[in-house]
Amino acid sequence: MRWAHEHDFDAIVNAAASDYAIEPALILGVIAHESAGTFNPAIVGDDGASIGLMQVQPQAAADAGYPVTVEQLKDAETNIYAGTAYLAKQIDRANGDVNAGLSAYNGGWRPSLGFGAVLPATGKFKNQAYVDSVQSKADYFRAQVPPPVTDTGSVDDGTDQAPPPAHLALLILTGAGILGLVAWLALR
Repeated sequence: MRWAHEHDFDAIVNAAASDYAIEPALILGVIAHESAGTFNPAIVGDDGASIGLMQVQPQAAADAGYPVTVEQLKDAETNIYAGTAYLAKQIDRANGDVNAGLSAYNGGWRPSLGFGAVLPATGKFKNQAYVDSVQSKADYFRAQVPPPVTDTGSVDDGTDQAPPPAHLALLILTGAGILGLVAWLALR
């Protein structure tokens, strides 16, 4: 574990990620960066302008269709949903470009200034360090995702293996039973 409270809000993050079609690891990366690794829902930054886990400003949340008060943003669930709504809006504005969306999440949608679009002179975002930091933290969370579970109940390690003998026998017996039933019905 890298941070003491990094998994305290996983259920909320996963629900918001599902609702806004955003990768959970990306949301956790934003939270890790914006909360300075504290995962403290009451954290306040930018001289009181940015609130909570995702350092959401009420106006940004409202712009994303999630109108909330400063006090409401201190609630972890409200903050994660408002922040995720704003992040989703920025990624959408950037035509699905996640890095451009992250840049705009941090600096507002100002492509001509390098927030939401790379600067032609440098080929980088004005806040490239922010984008890189969030992506690095998201990579940390991506690495924690367990492999998917297959129908056999075993962990899918990426190799194609035959089902265990007991499952194979059950499949054969089930198939034979179905064939027998079909034959019996055909003879009636």
